[in-house]
Amino acid sequence: MADRPITMSIVHEFIERLKSNTDVTSLEDIIAYCIKNQIIPTSKLRNYMIVQDYYEWGNSRVKFCIQMEEKYDLSDSQINKVITHFQRKQSEVRFLK
Repeated sequence: MADRPITMSIVHEFIERLKSNTDVTSLEDIIAYCIKNQIIPTSKLRNYMIVQDYYEWGNSRVKFCIQMEEKYDLSDSQINKVITHFQRKQSEVRFLK
């Protein structure tokens, strides 16, 4: 697999192909199609939502992890690992720029 990020032209071409070959019409349809056909792993989507919830939460990480256990059906330590992994990844990206 290539480690380089894809360009937006590839993303637009992918969307156009979806629209012409399927009944996909909205953003929700595109995401549902990608998940159903295992283009986007469900764990990636879940982790993205955890991180977004964390940044919207604005409280301490410990309280957030405990509160979100039930919502995501994960332990507080698993949720904490998702956030830590994302933040580490973000700091590496900032370092490379």
